[in-house]
Amino acid sequence: MPRLEDIERFKLILDSLGNEPEILKSRSETIESPPLPEEEMLSDLSDLFDGEKQGGAPGQAEEEEPAPEKGTAPGVEGEEAIPEELPELDFESLFGEEAEDVPVSVAGTGAEVSAEEETAMPGEEALSAEKLSMEEEALPAEEEVPAGEEAIPKEFALPEEEPAPEGGNAPEAEGAEETPAEAATVPEQRTEGEEEFNLPDEFELPEEFALPEEGAGETGGPEETGEKAEEESFELPEGLEFGEEPAPVEEPAVAQMPAAEHPAAEPEAPSAPEQPEAGKSAGGSEASPETLPAGGEGEGAENEEFLLDEFTLPEFGDEFGGFEEEEEQPKIPPAEEQPPLEEEPETVSREYAITDRQYNILKKTLHTLPINLKIPIEELIVNNRVRGKNLEKLLDFLTSGASAAEIAGLVSKITGKKIILPKIFEKKAGEVFEIERRTFAYAFRENIFPVLKGVVISSAILLLFAFLTYRFIYSPLHAISLYKEGYGKIQAAEYSTANRYFATAGKIWKVKGWYYQYAEAFVSEKQFILAEEKYDQLLKDYPGDKKGILDYAKLETNNLGNYKKAEKLLNTLLDKDMYDYDALLAAGDNYMAWGAEDASRYEKSRFSYASILDRYGDDRVTLFRMLRYFIKTDKYAQAEKLYIALSEEKTKKADPQAYAELAGYFIDKGKLEHIQDILFKALDEAKEMPLIHYELARYYRKIGEMADEKTALDATLTLLNNKKSLNRDLTRVKIDTYDRLGELYRRQGEVIRAEESFQKAKKLIENSQDKKILGRERLFGKVYYNLGDIYYYVDNNLDTAKYLYGKAKQNLYESVDLNYKVGYIDYLKKTNNFKDALLKFASVLGEDPENRNALYAMATTLYYRDDYSAAQGYYLQLLDKLENERNNLPIIDPYNNPEHRALIEYLVRVYNNLGVTLYKLSMRTGDTRKYTDALVDLTRSSEFYDILARNQTTMIRTKTKNLAFLNQDALLHPKSNFIPQVYWRLQKDLNRAEF
Repeated sequence: MPRLEDIERFKLILDSLGNEPEILKSRSETIESPPLPEEEMLSDLSDLFDGEKQGGAPGQAEEEEPAPEKGTAPGVEGEEAIPEELPELDFESLFGEEAEDVPVSVAGTGAEVSAEEETAMPGEEALSAEKLSMEEEALPAEEEVPAGEEAIPKEFALPEEEPAPEGGNAPEAEGAEETPAEAATVPEQRTEGEEEFNLPDEFELPEEFALPEEGAGETGGPEETGEKAEEESFELPEGLEFGEEPAPVEEPAVAQMPAAEHPAAEPEAPSAPEQPEAGKSAGGSEASPETLPAGGEGEGAENEEFLLDEFTLPEFGDEFGGFEEEEEQPKIPPAEEQPPLEEEPETVSREYAITDRQYNILKKTLHTLPINLKIPIEELIVNNRVRGKNLEKLLDFLTSGASAAEIAGLVSKITGKKIILPKIFEKKAGEVFEIERRTFAYAFRENIFPVLKGVVISSAILLLFAFLTYRFIYSPLHAISLYKEGYGKIQAAEYSTANRYFATAGKIWKVKGWYYQYAEAFVSEKQFILAEEKYDQLLKDYPGDKKGILDYAKLETNNLGNYKKAEKLLNTLLDKDMYDYDALLAAGDNYMAWGAEDASRYEKSRFSYASILDRYGDDRVTLFRMLRYFIKTDKYAQAEKLYIALSEEKTKKADPQAYAELAGYFIDKGKLEHIQDILFKALDEAKEMPLIHYELARYYRKIGEMADEKTALDATLTLLNNKKSLNRDLTRVKIDTYDRLGELYRRQGEVIRAEESFQKAKKLIENSQDKKILGRERLFGKVYYNLGDIYYYVDNNLDTAKYLYGKAKQNLYESVDLNYKVGYIDYLKKTNNFKDALLKFASVLGEDPENRNALYAMATTLYYRDDYSAAQGYYLQLLDKLENERNNLPIIDPYNNPEHRALIEYLVRVYNNLGVTLYKLSMRTGDTRKYTDALVDLTRSSEFYDILARNQTTMIRTKTKNLAFLNQDALLHPKSNFIPQVYWRLQKDLNRAEF
């Protein structure tokens, strides 16, 4: 017999189960412990447990009754055998104490119950629930604890119940009341939808569990009966939370069963009563399924209700309305208040049978489920609240090893109530886990997949890092190294190699800055076509780049003179913004340079500058551009006025470029009074500007300062040579500087240095023209002309001189001097029978008809072309000019005055050549008068010659004979081998007086 100390210790253990203290504490409630049992109750329980083993009925403690043969129910004779293949399931044994007996078929639900469990009373189920609670606390889920090892406290034993007084509200049964024996009898047949329970023949309740013998009637509260039932139902109505008081409802009548005379006594086989209609008690009144005992629905409607569920909740203790004596029995809501269950419409009953293996799996599954899930499953299956597909699906879940979460989800769906599982039951049971752990899927998920995921992530990170390093570190650095190497190739004049490096680097990483650097390097190397290609690539890769467009247009304007292309480039910016300051300024400069070829473009230049002034106000930079516009269009008054206005603002900076051009313009105009102020102010702003020193050299030539001129020219060349690239204007300045320096050397008599300077200028012209930088200009023709004079006068290399004079004419240099010299060379070469020379002399006379050298050359050339009449005319014209000059001289002093001497010498030559020409005409025409005139002219030539040849001191004639004397002697004394001759040598220089 258990001691009171053991019961107290068991009560403490029971109270601690299921976190009941914390749950009640959160609801401001405490555990109400039932009173300890008396000693005689302990002795009764001791007798009960001492004579009982797990799964056995009372009276079987000493020896176990052999298991009945398969196919028959124990203790029931004549029962129909159950098929061996499909033993049916004992559902109540799953929720109470597990039994080893052969299950008995329950028709209509497909459930199996053992005979002993069918007759088990609530006291026995309480013991089973207590043992289950202890097992869950101390043992693994799979381990079973034999019954009888733990002593059951007395407080859990049911006291003898006294008959309840008849209540006036109990519904009367239709017909005779069922006797207790009839209430315990298993019905043989049931109508459709009713359950069939086969109880064993030998079934007798212990005396302690006997039900009251009073007839059917609805039990009432203490006010109605005068007594309180000692046994209370523990099942809560649906929707009622733990700890809440259930709403009072009328209790249905509970069937009474006769008390057994002694637990060890053999019970008589109960006779089978008439089967009541489904859903009604034996007395005929309707009873809710929840109010019926677990042993079967409709059993003993007159007796007090004993629910199986209250004995299967050891983990929650008193929270479910435990064995407190003074507590009022909870009222169960009627069936119509329960949530509707999903039922499969059936016309006939269906039986669900499972195998032994499935039955064992079902037991294990239920053993592992939490109590708040096991109770709804018990209600659904035992109370026949689930049917059809829902029942089939639930059994499949329970026998297929589904997880607690899956089963809870299905039960929640069926009952309409959400079931929340404890944290521990969200995981699978240990046995299931062990089985799953042996599978490849588990090994892959837990062992291989984490490693594989780590490898994949690490590889992805490594690949991403490698890609980013290559893309954003290695590639740019490698590309920059290629750009630099290619840039160095430009300095070494390996332009194609440089472009290959650039293209390779561009494929790796494009850098906009290197486009500019390559283009500027090509410009400095005078590779303007390559620079154009680079700017084209820039605008292709970076469309609309403003700096690229402006630099490209500047290249076309200043270096290539492709003004139309520059205009097109700048219009791409002006189309986007018609008041773009940089684009308008560049467009004005382009039209300004274009005006040198097409004067109509100057107006567009003015319009661009005026647009800036109108939009941005009196911009000083634009005002200096307007000053240049006045210079280019030769508007002296406006230029001077604007200069004065700008120079008054002495605190503001001047535009050195505009001031240098203004100084050159004033020099050309001969206005030298402001030159020094303009140029020195420009020098203050930009001492390194070559144009300022160039204009200073021009100024010093004007005032005759040869030394200062040379200093300024040397400074100009030094600054120009230091520049990497020169635009068109600076190239012109450099060419003219070389030409001016050569002229200075020639004036100083340094012919060799003069030729060197002219040669440098010539080379620069040819390079610029070959690269299409410069066109043909008179300035460049002047260089060829000066270099041709070196060969013409000094070297007497007439062929080279004629070639250089021809280059001068190709570069638009035209002058009477050049034509005369070319005619002179043609005359000496007798090219085309003096025709070319004749044309050149004729062009000279067209420009200067009174030039005596040109008249003399023309007449002599005509003579050699046998055009004597024309030659006579030009000689006579020249002779009249010479005689007039002599007659205008009061005194002729050929010995002291070179011009007088040159005049007398000219008279000697002209009279001689005219006399010979008249002789030729007389011989051709037979005109004797011309013959006589010829002798007279020859005589006059000899007289002038005598003036030059006679010694002025002694007045003695020289013994030399002049040509006129010899010609006259030939005419007077003809000789067969002598032909009269003329003076054939011409003057080398058009304006030279002496031969």
